[in-house]
Amino acid sequence: MEIGRLSDTIEFRHEDITRTVLPSWLYRHLKVEIDKLRREFITINRREDEINLYG
Repeated sequence: MEIGRLSDTIEFRHEDITRTVLPSWLYRHLKVEIDKLRREFITINRREDEINLYG
């Protein structure tokens, strides 16, 4: 379905931009230092969830 692919593309670009911008924003406004944000998969109660911005 074309709409699904468009949504995936927009979401991917949004995550990339956020990974780049968010660490400096967090430091500037909240004095929180994050070296790098990444995608991570975690398991809670035998259910795997994707965390798009893990730092």
